[in-house]
Amino acid sequence: MRLLYTGDASRYYPTLGLTPAPGTVYELPEDPGDGRWAPEEKPVKKASAAPQKKEVSDA
Repeated sequence: MRLLYTGDASRYYPTLGLTPAPGTVYELPEDPGDGRWAPEEKPVKKASAAPQKKEVSDA
């Protein structure tokens, strides 16, 4: 499970052996449940505009 750490940098998780950095995403087996983790926000793909067709003149 990919989770984003939203807490402060001074928190140590002995069961994970981890002092997470704020704003960093970690792969964890489960949410530690202390309210300092959020699901990873995946970047939203922007829809690309269809290429414009060039007008061809018969001249």
